[in-house]
Amino acid sequence: MDGHIGLGTLLRPRHCLVWLEALSPTWVVSDIECRRSWERPSKIRIQFNFIMEQLDVNASTFSISLNLDNSQGHIWFDDVFVYQLNDTEYELVSKLDKYNPPPIVGNSPKPTATDNYSVSKIDGVWWFLVPGRGHNFSTVLWPTGTYGGIDENENPYHYASIPPEQQADYTNERKYRAKVDLNFNSGVKSSVDSNTENSLTWLDFGSESPCDPPWLLADSSGNTLGGGCSHQFSDPFDEGWQNFTILAAQDIDSWTGVDCTECMGYWTDNEIECDNLWEYLWSPAASQAFVNWLQGIGDWTGFEAPPHGTYKTIAELNTAWSSSGWFIYSYGSFDEIRTGSVKPTIHHFNDTRVLDDLYAFERVIHKKYASTVVKRIRDRESEIGAKPKPIISNRLAYTGPSFYSDQLKRVYDVYNVFDVIGVNMYPLYNRERTAYSREYLQEAYEIFSEKPGKPIIIGEFGLAAVDAGLWRSHTVDYQKQRGEGYTNIVQTLFNLPWTVGANWYQWENGWFRSDGVTPDPRNCGLVNDSDCYYEPLTTCMNATNILVNSGSRSSSFNLDSIDWAACYVVVIDTTMDFQQSDSVAVAVTVTLPFQSPVVFSFTVTVTVAVAVLFTFGLPFPLSVPIQFPIPIPVTVAIALGFSAAVAVPITI
Repeated sequence: MDGHIGLGTLLRPRHCLVWLEALSPTWVVSDIECRRSWERPSKIRIQFNFIMEQLDVNASTFSISLNLDNSQGHIWFDDVFVYQLNDTEYELVSKLDKYNPPPIVGNSPKPTATDNYSVSKIDGVWWFLVPGRGHNFSTVLWPTGTYGGIDENENPYHYASIPPEQQADYTNERKYRAKVDLNFNSGVKSSVDSNTENSLTWLDFGSESPCDPPWLLADSSGNTLGGGCSHQFSDPFDEGWQNFTILAAQDIDSWTGVDCTECMGYWTDNEIECDNLWEYLWSPAASQAFVNWLQGIGDWTGFEAPPHGTYKTIAELNTAWSSSGWFIYSYGSFDEIRTGSVKPTIHHFNDTRVLDDLYAFERVIHKKYASTVVKRIRDRESEIGAKPKPIISNRLAYTGPSFYSDQLKRVYDVYNVFDVIGVNMYPLYNRERTAYSREYLQEAYEIFSEKPGKPIIIGEFGLAAVDAGLWRSHTVDYQKQRGEGYTNIVQTLFNLPWTVGANWYQWENGWFRSDGVTPDPRNCGLVNDSDCYYEPLTTCMNATNILVNSGSRSSSFNLDSIDWAACYVVVIDTTMDFQQSDSVAVAVTVTLPFQSPVVFSFTVTVTVAVAVLFTFGLPFPLSVPIQFPIPIPVTVAIALGFSAAVAVPITI
């Protein structure tokens, strides 16, 4: 039967990012995103309406379950009913709760004369500059494997579907199809035999290979920061890594010749782990550098000094690090910091002198890594007589506002030695969704563009759909939603003046990790295992890329220019402890007398208890759990016939 793709909610209240504040004598829920606050009763009753779309013709019932984010709650159902929408009603309500991406309008700027690839800010907007073309917003399709179009290990089923006599030419064919069929403008070919156009080549300075080298950063127990050929953070002071980077930079040689005369620039490394990097200073070279840095021994030109000055004696250091009272240090020598069993650690946020020194040296490590990578590439370009090309930083895996992003704010200004900042941004922050949230983009801008003063390129993004039959845990339901996600994200990024490109990951689906053994099913591809397009996805890609290739951008566009009111999405702050308790689940089953689309409506009352943190005005915050009944976010899972369950966020 004919059905409407997608699932949305009808007529629910507006949602914004919510924080809890203790304001005596009245408890207030403060909406910091909308800059307003209001008192809420401990018990609230509200009616919710949901549009049920694409119901199976044979479905006679559906069930709805609510999973509370906190325990110790109660929920009541009343007045559950469904009714069918006429065409006029559906036309009205189907547009609710859907992100409206900013349109791409106008004509691309007049080409800027250039004889080499570069990145430049023109009239307040960042662009790649491409010889013979001028301004370029890079839309890239990642291949599978290393610069190939298919990977026998990750997807043996797709590989087997390509006739053996065609497998050798498949890489070029994939690039040709991406250019002609889908209008991607980077990393593709205009014909099967032509040179690569506008590609970005990846240089691995140790994040993925070699596997588990002896020069990774490590904590006091020997645990490394990344490892196993994945997301490795090398000790930038280690002589072995320094020598390795010289060899790694030689990979640019093959990208300055016949097959990449139009190579736009270089990616460097991938998703390096750097969470709580200050705990991983104890690899041999880094720990020795730390001890020398504390004393001012050696040449630290270009690096910041210890924030309170270098230490002349070990007694001076012991006194300073013990001053907060959280721990009494009694090192007998500076070398004991490195070799002894007691390592400096941050016991509390007001453990000031230890915290300041560890955070400052964390910045030293980041700068040493970044400056070494850039120097190696520039030195090699000079050695072989190649023109300098833009260098993109490590593609950091960004997950949205969190304690981790606060750490990144401490260090990312030192990445200004790169020309472009690479970030992998999958739209998974708090919810499976087809667009980035405002706070997600705002924080990404502050960390990766504003602090280093550079443009951002999205190294990877993508969505997976349940209807492909394989997926990771973060999915949408249909290929059409993947296409909508591509349009939403690319049109948004194109309009933002501080971005220069977006890269979809990837050409084919994956079934295994690169070892060909470890299961890793994911619907990331544009083609299925029979090498056929997911047309609802690729149709949207093609149309969006055509607009990108000819559109204009404005320096006045910013996040306030986007119509966020159309997208009512609940954002749960998962960094708060009281969001981590066990969930409570209830369910209701309703008989369906109608065909789709219909509206399911119910009234629900919820009362829960949560822990609230507040301050007594002491010299330092004191966290006290207070049991107070207050409405909380709830997730509704709806099963339609034999289809998979779909999660829909609501707020109670």
